[in-house]
Amino acid sequence: MLATADRERRILVTNDHDSGELVFRQRLPNSGVMLLRLEHDDLDTNMERLRYVLAHHSEDLRHFLTVTESGVRVRRTAES
Repeated sequence: MLATADRERRILVTNDHDSGELVFRQRLPNSGVMLLRLEHDDLDTNMERLRYVLAHHSEDLRHFLTVTESGVRVRRTAES
């Protein structure tokens, strides 16, 4: 999925914790990854956090974002 998202220049939104392994250790190319680490993994919570990220972190979307209920951590990738 990461390769397809990169080829199509899309941001991968996932809750798969292995995505960090692929991006940072294996250094796979990507166009941005948003890792959702939410305690309440329901549609309303996900949409609320996605709206927040788009409103406050749009300039960071090409990087690796870890999104929690309390904040957003931005890690620059080797490709960015």
